[in-house]
Amino acid sequence: MILAVSTHSNNIQIAVKSSKNIYLNSLNAKVSQSKKILHMIDATLKDAGVSKKI
Repeated sequence: MILAVSTHSNNIQIAVKSSKNIYLNSLNAKVSQSKKILHMIDATLKDAGVSKKI
């Protein structure tokens, strides 16, 4: 489950909750770099073992 996505300047942060842990990840990217941001979100979900079904 994605808990939060935060942006400040070019720093984008995501918090993902698995059944046991919370995974945090951050990326320096412009909001317009959506492909790079989505890759970071996908990698964080994979690390957390969370299904990415939407």
